Amino acid sequence: MANYSEIDYLDCPFSNPTWKKEIERSENSPLANRILDTLEEQFDRVIYILSKQTGIKITQNLAKRMLTNYLKQEGWRYRDTTLNNLPWLFAQCSPAINLYGRLLKEDTPVYNAIVEKCPEVVFEKMNNYIQVKSNNEFINLKFLFYNHQKEVTDDHLTETMTFEIFRDRGLDKQDIIYSEKITVDTDYFANLVKYEKYRNYILLKIARELIE
Repeated sequence: MANYSEIDYLDCPFSNPTWKKEIERSENSPLANRILDTLEEQFDRVIYILSKQTGIKITQNLAKRMLTNYLKQEGWRYRDTTLNNLPWLFAQCSPAINLYGRLLKEDTPVYNAIVEKCPEVVFEKMNNYIQVKSNNEFINLKFLFYNHQKEVTDDHLTETMTFEIFRDRGLDKQDIIYSEKITVDTDYFANLVKYEKYRNYILLKIARELIE
């Protein structure tokens, strides 16, 4: 049986008729605190899912930078965040991330879009990945997670998020290189946290040091 919390009960639009839309949950929300605890305990799985779904390897340094930004924004208090959509809402807290030097999986939609639309990019093979390099031209490619959406159809909740790669030209001018509506697979994350094998203890150490 789930633990009852009057704070989270009153924070729910379906249970509180006087509820008003706010961006963040209360600082005392048990659910918000559980989300932060889950992030600390499952940080390696959060990063794994984002890397797997995009084909972009999120390195330890980048993961640490994303987590630092998430903590500054107090992302665990965002009202739309749940225990099961945590990886995707975590990603949405990050500003656009530079793609130069990143490792990609070959023959993925992201890779194919860059090959087709970015002649300034060259790739260097690195083990099971390829690295985004330059042919001596300036590269200003970035990727971003944004526009989390929820839709209820026949009592079934569907969540999506936009993943985008763009060429940043400044002054709010961007060339879209690749755009995809990602499905937020909450069941996948919920099932993944049940397994204790194949943990990345370096990422878990990073989370423990930054969150505690």
